[in-house]
Amino acid sequence: VNNKLASLAAVVGSADALRTHELVKIQFTKTADVSVRDAANDLASALDADVVQVIGKTATLYRDIIEPDERYHHDLGRRLLLRLATTGEARDAARRVARRTLELAEELQVKALATAGIHHAPGC
Repeated sequence: VNNKLASLAAVVGSADALRTHELVKIQFTKTADVSVRDAANDLASALDADVVQVIGKTATLYRDIIEPDERYHHDLGRRLLLRLATTGEARDAARRVARRTLELAEELQVKALATAGIHHAPGC
């Protein structure tokens, strides 16, 4: 990617990569008067992403991926908790279960990477 102005192809390619991966590394060329960090910030802004790091001519961009079904399930869970977890004890139990669910998801991600080389299992 040219530092002065990221080409349309690079923006589209980066946007496509960020649809399927939360982290994307982009190699910039050093041919313009703009710093790699400034070019990375411009590209991240155009893609609704964040610059995680810049090392040399390489920038790493991050964008949280929320699938439509994830949003639906988040909203459903929130509505149910508001309706059903009406006591402090019920809310504490819900927190414990939610924490354990996240721990299990993390364990599954680690196993998927170790056994199948999958960096991000679908739905996790």
